[in-house]
Amino acid sequence: MPELQGDYVGLTGIRTFFEKIASVSKGTFTVNPVTVTPVGNELVVVHSKNTMTLENETIETDVVVVWRFVDGRITEVWDIPSVYA
Repeated sequence: MPELQGDYVGLTGIRTFFEKIASVSKGTFTVNPVTVTPVGNELVVVHSKNTMTLENETIETDVVVVWRFVDGRITEVWDIPSVYA
């Protein structure tokens, strides 16, 4: 979804991203966590199956999100959706 690509910074950026995806999917976007794996003291890797309906077609996509924590705060997030599934 090229219209959602880009950098989203801070809490405002996260809100903007989810507002955009809610608009595009007409409120059908859902995150369904599959696994949550801590890696050391700094990283958490989440695998989820995200679903949404676009143009009357339900789509399910595998996504991996890597969360980086420093001093108890989220400092970076990498969102990696499967593109070819």
